[in-house]
Amino acid sequence: MTRAKLLQAAADELIETGGSLEVAAVARRAETSIGLTYRYFHNKGALAAAVVEEFFDRQNEAVLMATIDADGWRERERRRIELMVAFHYSEPLAKVALGGLAREPEVAAVMMEKQAGQAAIVAAMLARGQDLGFIDPSLDPSVAGAMVLGAIREAIRVALAAGEHLDAGALTEQILTFVDMATRLRT
Repeated sequence: MTRAKLLQAAADELIETGGSLEVAAVARRAETSIGLTYRYFHNKGALAAAVVEEFFDRQNEAVLMATIDADGWRERERRRIELMVAFHYSEPLAKVALGGLAREPEVAAVMMEKQAGQAAIVAAMLARGQDLGFIDPSLDPSVAGAMVLGAIREAIRVALAAGEHLDAGALTEQILTFVDMATRLRT
């Protein structure tokens, strides 16, 4: 219970400050002591890393691991991209998580691990698309998956950083156009 309260307080602090985190402010927000905060998280980098880890876990559950009913592979992956954009647009922590939080070594390590896991999932999806004849079979799905996921993440980061972000539908269409070209989609 206390750990969850600290994580929520840290997430709220990161959102409110635009990515700055001080343990004392988190302890005040969680109505606990600084010492108790350090009992759960040995430094502010570990605290920020735990917040980012939870963010990526929520994203994976909402997008990459989601069961999507659709007519065929292409339509399912289109819907997955819509879910990705919608998740980031509705998640208050997204702008911070995709922004400069990786300055802390613990955060960078968590982000690398989570992004590698996501890239592996996307690679498997692309390999399935190859098996079904939608994706150019000459592409290495691991490399293409990492490139596609990185491009999607960066497009969303730029849209979020713009303040009044691009309409979600328009961003989704731009991403889909890019993914179709990058994977040499066959319709």
